[in-house]
Amino acid sequence: MSSVYVEVPSALYFKLYQRFGESAQKLIVENLQKLAGEEPRGDGRDNWPNKYRQPIAFSIWEISETTLSSEGPTREHKELSIKKCIEQGINENTATTIYSNWRKDWLSRNGELI
Repeated sequence: MSSVYVEVPSALYFKLYQRFGESAQKLIVENLQKLAGEEPRGDGRDNWPNKYRQPIAFSIWEISETTLSSEGPTREHKELSIKKCIEQGINENTATTIYSNWRKDWLSRNGELI
């Protein structure tokens, strides 16, 4: 998701930070989504870049997220995800490319990307 920056009075942000700590920013975004009439999914997909919300790319990202085990995106996970994409009629090359983008994003969201 692309971002724009909104100016929040420092005293207000300080109060929010005191009350909610590190989750203050997430809570602010969730409440802005509610104001805009959107319901946050709460599963991390709200942070996916817009280009991955397109039908085919979204399917690949969703498959990648749902087949993920506790070990993270391993080689076996990649093979399983791409296999499931092919079963749904998605081109193997497209699935491989979008999976790589998903993996990079997942690693950065989970603090594992150097």
